[in-house]
Amino acid sequence: MLTKLLKHDLRGTGRIMVPVWVGSTALAVLASIMSCFYRSYQWDDRHPLSILTDLFGLTAVLCMMALLLVCVFVCARRFYDLLGDAGYVYFTLPVKPWQHIAAKLVNAVIWTVGTILVMAVQMGLMSGPMNGAVTFSMDFYPGHPGWLALYCIEAVLLVLEGFAVGYLTLYLCMAIGAQWPQHRLLASVVTYFALSFSGQVLMMVTARLTFRHLTRIVDSVEISVQQNPLPTMAAAWGGILLILAAIGAILWAVTQYFIGKKLNLG
Repeated sequence: MLTKLLKHDLRGTGRIMVPVWVGSTALAVLASIMSCFYRSYQWDDRHPLSILTDLFGLTAVLCMMALLLVCVFVCARRFYDLLGDAGYVYFTLPVKPWQHIAAKLVNAVIWTVGTILVMAVQMGLMSGPMNGAVTFSMDFYPGHPGWLALYCIEAVLLVLEGFAVGYLTLYLCMAIGAQWPQHRLLASVVTYFALSFSGQVLMMVTARLTFRHLTRIVDSVEISVQQNPLPTMAAAWGGILLILAAIGAILWAVTQYFIGKKLNLG
């Protein structure tokens, strides 16, 4: 049943996101073509085609910047609809609350990653052809292929977990906001800012209380990096992955509690 829910969410989100992807990419292609003509013919700044080129370029950049916001809004809206009138249909299905959360979360992460890839393509189109060779330099490069593969895997997992934690935070805020009989959207927004503020205060207090211990840990990590850079960096990234996983598990558990035990459909 989880697979069917995920297919339904992917199709529903795709009906909105795919046309947005196509339209914004077409605009980026048109802006890139206009920019190539501008470089070839060296139009004057007051030339109508030069002004038109600038307008196309500005519009393409604005659309590219708004693309990720549209994706987050569409994916968050699918979970928000679950807590409204559509919930009367969703919760009549033989599906457990965690399956609803999982379907919405996987759908959101997939479309967010796809949107970032589309934005990367559009940035490549907007940047135009590069002249000369491009050299990438890194101050820290793992020479062994195994370490490089490990770092790539950890980087991908960090990105995916970051997206998942971000969406789970939104889901929890909407689940809490749904407890109000009226003005649910406003309650969700207020909950989000309150939760973000509380998280920042908690981090500051924790950092202040454990300042001495954190200083010792940082010093020991610096020494370990100098002596054994590869294992230390891999362990540090692994620690961040565990912290994100713990935060995500807490957000998931509380959201599932509100959906399973405190469900209040609009």
